[in-house]
Parts: sequence; structure tokens; C-alpha cells
Amino acid sequence: MPHAFRRPVVLLAAVSLVASALFAASAGGSSNAAPAAGAGVRLDHIPAPNQTVVYPTNAGTVFRWGVPKWGDEFEIGGLRKDWVQSKEGRVKTQSGMLTVIATGKNDRVTASANSVKARYGRWEARVRIRETNHNGRRYRAYWELIPTKDFQCGAKNIVLASYRSQDRRVTGAVRVPKKTQYSYSKRMALHQGWFHTYAIEITKDHITWFVDTKVIHTERRDDALRGFEYRPRFRLQGAKGEKHRTTWMQMDWVRHYDLSRPNAKSIKAPPMKKGVYKDPC
Repeated sequence: MPHAFRRPVVLLAAVSLVASALFAASAGGSSNAAPAAGAGVRLDHIPAPNQTVVYPTNAGTVFRWGVPKWGDEFEIGGLRKDWVQSKEGRVKTQSGMLTVIATGKNDRVTASANSVKARYGRWEARVRIRETNHNGRRYRAYWELIPTKDFQCGAKNIVLASYRSQDRRVTGAVRVPKKTQYSYSKRMALHQGWFHTYAIEITKDHITWFVDTKVIHTERRDDALRGFEYRPRFRLQGAKGEKHRTTWMQMDWVRHYDLSRPNAKSIKAPPMKKGVYKDPC
């Protein structure tokens, strides 16, 4: 008869362990292992088993920016009509993610939202790159803000993050007149399929870059604070006439916040590095 009580005890213990694990994930901490499919988590959204992820993964939560004024979680239905895509390549939603696909023959593939624009505020997105073959050069991915008017071939862009799959550094920049830019270069693991979160805060007196919820640079020089009106864009950029690897740039979500709430933590950080950039045209 004692054996009749073993199964309920073991079952209760298993349920307790699962509940504890779910509570720990929601409360914070880090994880090196991907959750099981049975936990209700889409496997496309989780990191590789050896990637350490610290929760929460977004600066909006850490710095308490409040409720986004605009955003797309890519969870319901197909691609919204406010996403404008380039003639080349393909843009769609895939497993709850905005997916920008460049095949080996595409020079540039873009997706930009035309339903939101702002001079000041905060922008954030969770991004990754996946390559489906190893034939040819690698595309460079850009998460950037572009002006709503007078584009000037990228001379007014702000880059939150730019990198190729397997790069050792992610870069970003704000471009200023006469082909000058203030840029950053941060060492990090940019492995195949790994998610990272990049954010920016633009105000009248500073621009601050965030990587995986951490402040990395705050730029206050006057020529960087140009007050343009921006909208978000994601881009895969190749070299014209070259063969490239088929690449997917995927965004788990993208959000825009206003400045109504002050940052809950300090944004004090070193300025960007001054340099030049090549004419993108």
C-alpha cells in the first residue's frame, strides 16, 4: 500500500519545480538554457542554449519609460500595412517576428514604418540575424532611424546598431554635416540567431545609446542634436554586384516611447568617438 502514495508526491514535486522555474524567469535573473517547447514559449524566439540572457531584456522596463506610444509585437495577423518594404528581397512576419529576407542577389532590403514619426523620444527593438547558407559575402544589418523628409542619402541617419553575423563588435552612429559622424563600437557576441536589444533616447540636449539594457554612450555636442523628425527602419545591406549569403534579419518587437517619464536610472556615459563616414551613395 505505501506505493500508492508515491505517484502523487512525485507529481506535486514536479509541479512545484516547474512553478519555481517560471517564477524565477518572470522575476529576473539569468538563464543559460532554452525553455522547453511545452512551456508555451516559441522556440524561434529563445536564444541558443549557450547564450546567457538577463531579464528583463528591454531598457524600457529597466529605465521605466512607461507604456509605448507606438509599437508592433508582430503577434497577430500578417504584416501591417504601415510597413513599407523595398522592391528587392522579401519582408513578412514569421513566427511572431518581423522578418527581412535578403537573398544572395539583393543589394539592399529594407522595412520601414510610416505610421510613426517623432523628433524626440525613445526607440527600442529586439533584433537578431540568421544565415541560411554559407555561399558568398555576409550582409550587414542596420537598425536605424531615418528622417521623414530630405533623406540626403543617409547623411541624416541615426544608427542604433549595425553588424554582420559572427562579428565581434556592434557599431552605431549619428551623422553630422560634412561627412562627419559620432560613433561607437562595442565588443559583444553576435552569433548566429542570438537576440540583442538596442535602444536610443533623443532629447533636445542629448542622445543616449543602450545595448541590452545598459547605457553605453551619451552624446551632447551641438552638431549631433539636429532636431530632425525620424521614423524607424531595418535594413540588410550588401555590396553591389557581389554574391551574398541568404540572410534573415528578425525583430521580435519594436517600440517607441515619449519622454513624459524621466529615466529611473542614470544615463551618464562617455561621448561617442568623432570620425568620418564614406558617402553611402
